[in-house]
Amino acid sequence: MDKLLPCPFCGKKEAQLHQWYFGAVILCGKCKAQGPPVYEPLGDIEAGTLWNKRRLKHEAIIKQTVNQRRLFASLLASCGCHCQSILMYK
Repeated sequence: MDKLLPCPFCGKKEAQLHQWYFGAVILCGKCKAQGPPVYEPLGDIEAGTLWNKRRLKHEAIIKQTVNQRRLFASLLASCGCHCQSILMYK
């Protein structure tokens, strides 16, 4: 299994593999976030792969959200109307 990336929720490097006879799952030791369970006798490799992919997907969503907020703020700044003052009070 590859090295596990930090937790996508709390950022801690406390991810641990939990195996049982018919599968495996990765759990964060800090915030208890859980990766997708894999129901295979040797599922540790797949569980680690899914955990690491989820981290990358989470980072992409955060980046997209930050970019959308920046775009929205620049549109409001260039608007020249009272949109900013209305949104500040809601």
